[in-house]
Amino acid sequence: MPKSRPHLTPEDCLNLKSVSDAQISPDGKLVAYCVADSYKLDSKLPKSQIWIVNSDGAPARQFTSGARADILPRWSPDGAWLAFLSDRAEDGRAEIYLIARRGGEARALTKTQGNVLDLQWSSDSARIAFLMQDPETDEEKKKKETKDDALEFEQHPKYARVWIADVATGAARQVTSGNAHVWEFNWSRDEREFALIVSDSPSEYDWYRARLARVSANGGEPKTIFTPTGNKQLALPRWSPSGEAIAFISCLWSDRGVIAGDLWTLNAKGGDARNLTAGAPRDVSTYAWSNDEKSFVVMGFERGDAAIGLIDVASGTYHRWWISGAPGKLNKDGAVSEPVQAAFMTRWWQQFSLNANGNTIAVAREDPKNPPDVWIAQVQNETLEWKQLTWMNPQT
Repeated sequence: MPKSRPHLTPEDCLNLKSVSDAQISPDGKLVAYCVADSYKLDSKLPKSQIWIVNSDGAPARQFTSGARADILPRWSPDGAWLAFLSDRAEDGRAEIYLIARRGGEARALTKTQGNVLDLQWSSDSARIAFLMQDPETDEEKKKKETKDDALEFEQHPKYARVWIADVATGAARQVTSGNAHVWEFNWSRDEREFALIVSDSPSEYDWYRARLARVSANGGEPKTIFTPTGNKQLALPRWSPSGEAIAFISCLWSDRGVIAGDLWTLNAKGGDARNLTAGAPRDVSTYAWSNDEKSFVVMGFERGDAAIGLIDVASGTYHRWWISGAPGKLNKDGAVSEPVQAAFMTRWWQQFSLNANGNTIAVAREDPKNPPDVWIAQVQNETLEWKQLTWMNPQT
């Protein structure tokens, strides 16, 4: 008989480790991920560290040891470095840190006055673009010093802007400025331009009115190339490898961070956008271009179930690789297994990462009976072969 599981106590639940943001290295040999004490909060952000696990199944190991939140691990394209965000210098305010693949002491790349929100490596691993909120004003600093901690919702919203930092020297320069609030960004592979989701104001409501734009990596005014209509929002702009097209997700009154909609493509110079999933019984929540630009690997929801598949760019044809809730399989003893239920959530947003060859997917996967852990899936014969790499909550 199968071994029964222990009954969880409230204390057990509070001690559960939250696993998220599984990032596979370009060569596919390592997966970096975040492990957080989400239910224990003695700082502005949940305490978290970055861990590493080998894709061959060797035991996982802790990779960073910041006092507070180490988050957003991102491999350099050459696989030699891991960049991440950490508020180890100041509670609640993130900077970019670098740690070598072999391990060792992490070093601060940026030393700013703002709060870094996101980062992306250049294709040659020599620079990092990042999204950063404007720093506190003198008045805001004074209020903090005098313990005036009243929360004034959107009274002084902060613009977020794109910056670029040199990995060797740490020198940083600002790319966007003025009344251009950047919600999301993506660097073209030739590093000459950025695709932006941008609005004229940083108020939360302005996300619902944001537009798709492009801007030179040397700076300048963002040029709008697509404006949604009919209460639609835009998210996840992605340049094609050649730089000739930009893909994005357009959704109907989704909330920021909870994206599920149609996948579109657009000539990078502008023009008519093309909806690849119009009328399909599925939503796309995240995706990646294939290296040959002929298809997209997509993750989303199909009739309520989590699904992963491939969309052909030319025809829009969808081929499903895997779906949660699929009928159980016949076991060797003649019994039918339970349908597989799973989700791939990082906070509220589905997420996966691909190795450089595009044949291995890494995710933080959970189901109704098991908390999140790191899994990889290899594409074999147009299906996915799953392998669990971590067991971060053995008490469950």
